[in-house]
Amino acid sequence: MLIIIVLTPIVELFIEQKSAIINNHIQVVDKDYFDRTDGSIRGLICTVEASEIVRIITDPEDPNSVLKDIFNDNVRVYLSRTNKINRKIIEAALSEDNPLFWYLNNGITMTCDSFSYPKGKRAPIVELTNIQIVNGGQTSNALLKQVN
Repeated sequence: MLIIIVLTPIVELFIEQKSAIINNHIQVVDKDYFDRTDGSIRGLICTVEASEIVRIITDPEDPNSVLKDIFNDNVRVYLSRTNKINRKIIEAALSEDNPLFWYLNNGITMTCDSFSYPKGKRAPIVELTNIQIVNGGQTSNALLKQVN
């Protein structure tokens, strides 16, 4: 059985149409990246420092707060620092075994309208247009709360 539902009109009722467009950049660790293209869809899998995530989610007008618009397309909101999951995220990031964080965490997924970077370069800076963090809100917020 296949059920197809057009969600656009329903989604429009819940999503504010005047969302801010967030453009930023992020620096990749060394050569830890893989670029893939399938037709008109393009993706980049890369390793970045936690400080890069914290930088792009920090509200420039209030450095102690999250830039909420970057999470408009995220399906979950931050559950607070006292949440068991977020305490474990913070513990893992700060432990002596923090190199394992990359393997233990399921990562952060961002969508964007486009991205570009100089290919073949170590630690390239990736320019991102219209960023949304759609998965990884808990991790991103937990990292920011730890810094502040």
